[in-house]
Amino acid sequence: MTHEQEPETWRVWFRQRTRWVRGNNYVARKFFHQIPRFTNKMLAIEILYLLSLYYVFFVALVCSDLLFIASLFGLVSIPLPGPYTTVWALGVVLFVMEILLALSYDEQDSLVSFGLLPLAYFTYCQLWILVVGKALYLDVVKRERQTWVKTPRFRRPAGRDPA
Repeated sequence: MTHEQEPETWRVWFRQRTRWVRGNNYVARKFFHQIPRFTNKMLAIEILYLLSLYYVFFVALVCSDLLFIASLFGLVSIPLPGPYTTVWALGVVLFVMEILLALSYDEQDSLVSFGLLPLAYFTYCQLWILVVGKALYLDVVKRERQTWVKTPRFRRPAGRDPA
C-alpha cells in the first residue's frame, strides 16, 4: 500500500499532469524513430501505447466535442445504424462502477462520491484536452526546455496516521 497526496488545488493538479504529459512526450520523441530496431518488442508496444494514451485519446475527445457542438447547432447529422447510445451508456456505467469499486476498496465510498462520479466522467476527460494541449504548446510551439517542477505538498492534520 502506498500513501500519496493528491494535489489540493486545480492549479497544482494541472501543473502535475502537464509535467506527466511532457515527460511522456520526451520519452516518445527520444525513442520513436528507434521503434523498428527494438529487439524488445514489448518496449516498442509501450512507446506506442504512450502515444495513443495521450494523443489518440486527445484527438478523439476534440473530434467528439466538435461533432457534439456541430450537431447541437444542426450543422451535422450522422445517422449511423447500430446501438451507439447503448454502447455510450454502458461506457459511462463501466466508468462509474470502476471508480466506485476503487473507492469502496479504500473505504471512501459514499452517496456523495457516487453522485459525483457522473460529473467526473464529463469533466475529467475534458480537462485532459487542456492538459495535453498545453503540453503540446510548450513542447512543439514554444519548444520550452523541460524542467522538473515538484508538486507542492501539504501538511496532514495532526494525529492522522496514514497507516
